[in-house]
Amino acid sequence: MTSLPLPINEDSIQWTQAKSKNGVPFEIGVVKDAVGEAAQFEAIKTLGLNVQPRIDAHILVNWPVNGDVWVTTQPGSQAASYISRYKLDINHWSPIWDWKLEFTNIVNGRFQFIDETEDEYRVDCERLGDHYVRYNSARPTIRQILYTRFA
Repeated sequence: MTSLPLPINEDSIQWTQAKSKNGVPFEIGVVKDAVGEAAQFEAIKTLGLNVQPRIDAHILVNWPVNGDVWVTTQPGSQAASYISRYKLDINHWSPIWDWKLEFTNIVNGRFQFIDETEDEYRVDCERLGDHYVRYNSARPTIRQILYTRFA
């Protein structure tokens, strides 16, 4: 029997403001009491802001808005080497952000999610587990992921 993850209480997420590649505001979230506390998340978010990182993986995906449903990454796919599951849904919790991407990383590093408008949303993951991105986009489907290992 498969156990479903419990829904996350939106108040338990530490949200941090960020800007996309095209300068559009978005938010990055991490559970407040998770391993690698919010202070560590804040510190890692600022690493390498002025340095062009070497991309270790360029992953082509097709992650459309799929509702409040976790999707397991295809076993054996390139994406499955980095992210075990994802969910892309309308953001029901905030009138500011249209979309919310949730994902579970299985390796630490920088993930850059690129949507169909070719805008990208960078998330630095210092801990394994669930992470969140709230953003606005006319075409929210995630088409690519760039992954960079932390030095």
